[in-house]
Amino acid sequence: MLKNLIYAISCIFFMVSCKSSTKQPAQVSTATKPDPTQSLIQNLKPIIQGVWVKQDYIEKIIQTRSPIQATDKVIGITTMHINSAQIDGDSLLVRVGYDNYQPGDVILKFRPGKNRSAFLFGEDELGYSTQNNDTTLVLYQYYNKQWVLTPYVKALKQSTGNDLQEGINYLINKGLIAGNYTLKDSTGKLKEITFRDDGTVSGLPNFKRYFVENSFESKKMNNLDQLTFNIFSSDEKTYTFKIENNSLTLYEVKANADSTLLVKGKLKYQLLRKPGR
Repeated sequence: MLKNLIYAISCIFFMVSCKSSTKQPAQVSTATKPDPTQSLIQNLKPIIQGVWVKQDYIEKIIQTRSPIQATDKVIGITTMHINSAQIDGDSLLVRVGYDNYQPGDVILKFRPGKNRSAFLFGEDELGYSTQNNDTTLVLYQYYNKQWVLTPYVKALKQSTGNDLQEGINYLINKGLIAGNYTLKDSTGKLKEITFRDDGTVSGLPNFKRYFVENSFESKKMNNLDQLTFNIFSSDEKTYTFKIENNSLTLYEVKANADSTLLVKGKLKYQLLRKPGR
């Protein structure tokens, strides 16, 4: 009896020993490590999204109150349309406008450039800087053994169409023309006129839209600042304008004898800007 009991206890100890010595298989993690490039892209999407315009160009227009006085700033890429929803892998095709009128495309690669916070942008680099909650895109171009920096300001959160000038138009309208005015008509009656950032106008009979000329690639008939109402329509009308103090003055224009220059004609409208916008 005692011999049988000892044998049973020995068997139990042997079974426990074998079980405890059996190695458990290692747990294999199925979690995928995050892609650092894609994480970076997700962070950059809201920063770079939008329509961007060459900063010194817009600043000179507002300073001189004259697009024609800022033509020396119309060099290279003057506007960029960035749609971050179209990022493919680590690349994005960016629509750009050269010299205010020539369309083109540049590939933005989300790969670090030589400059801080900059990425490969065709043969150049594109970065950004943020100050006082305002973000500026910076184009880095290497000339004569040094980096030349060109800043761009955001005009619109997104493009509304295929017009590469829409951001330029918006900022010119906003900085020069947009606002509420009073106009004294031929009877002496005061009328309320409103020019808006989006290029619409109300209060002027027969005129619904306005456009401030900003492309002066042609040498002919481009010697005066021009504001055109109802452009590309049967009732299109162009005036030359002058902004002085709080007044916007529009004059009729005509071609000179050999149709090479515009000549200022008689006064058509003199609008007084009301306080505020």
